[in-house]
Amino acid sequence: MEQALLTALAPVVLLLALGVVAAIVTRMVGLSAIVGYLAIGIVLAATGLAKSTEPIRLLAELGVVLLLFDIGLHFSLSHLRERALACPGKSGPY
Repeated sequence: MEQALLTALAPVVLLLALGVVAAIVTRMVGLSAIVGYLAIGIVLAATGLAKSTEPIRLLAELGVVLLLFDIGLHFSLSHLRERALACPGKSGPY
C-alpha cells in the first residue's frame, strides 16, 4: 500500500516542484505565474513526461476550479458595466 501511495504521489510532487520553479522564473522575468504554469504544461505534454494519471487529472480539475474562483473574487460587475458602456454601438444601460 505504501508503494502504491508513493507511486501515485511522485508525479504530483514533480509537477508541484516544476510549478514553483516556473512561477519563480516568470516572476523574475516580470510575467504572471500563470504564464510559467502554462509553459511547463506545454513542455511536459509535448515531451510526454507528464502521463495523464488519475491524480494528475484530479489536480488539473481542482486547479481549474480554483482559477475560476480566483477570477470570480476579482470580478467587478460595476467595472464590467462601465466597460460595456464604452463599447461602440452600445447605448444606454443594460
